Amino acid sequence: MDNHRRKPMSHKFVFFLTCAAAISFTVGVGFAGKGGMDRPPGMAAGTKIALAVTFDDKSGTRNLTVVEDSSAKLVIDKADGTCRQTYDKAYFPFASTQWENCKGWPAPDGRREMSARSGELWPLVKGNKMTFQVHGFGKKDWKNKPECVVEGNETITVPAGTFETVKVVCEDQADKRSYWMAEGIGYPVQFIQDWKRRKGTSSEKLISITSP
Repeated sequence: MDNHRRKPMSHKFVFFLTCAAAISFTVGVGFAGKGGMDRPPGMAAGTKIALAVTFDDKSGTRNLTVVEDSSAKLVIDKADGTCRQTYDKAYFPFASTQWENCKGWPAPDGRREMSARSGELWPLVKGNKMTFQVHGFGKKDWKNKPECVVEGNETITVPAGTFETVKVVCEDQADKRSYWMAEGIGYPVQFIQDWKRRKGTSSEKLISITSP
């Protein structure tokens, strides 16, 4: 489907107030024009993101807080302070380039160095591609060469509501990562990771975003 031909649809968001009461409202959101979906605006520091998560047969919730969201990087803390992740916006939404104090991870601290980038994803237009090299440092060092491709439009339903999205898939020899981005939202409304070597799957689905 051509994203410039789709009609705007209503997206239902649930935002939680500081008094812990919940309200819901509807916002009309449409795609950008023929140029594709533009980069979302930066999220304010203090924005809360709630996610429904699965890891193989286990499920739960994850609560995140935005520390910084600029044109260069996105920094997010886990709400309990146990994990900080930094994303390089040049490669977003691909995996974080640095993580610190992430308890329970195979390597609680580590980083990815990206280089040799070719192509561009943004604005998200079907067929756009980006390749690059990754040198990872953590419990052990590793190297991968992912290819990210904009696959096209999809309408999906997550706990936060129904969204018209653009799907981006990044794949290398280790895993396949799929991201669903919605217009004007600075974090994927859905993320699914399929590991090739250990034969497992994890996912994140948006529950809510709360502005400070």
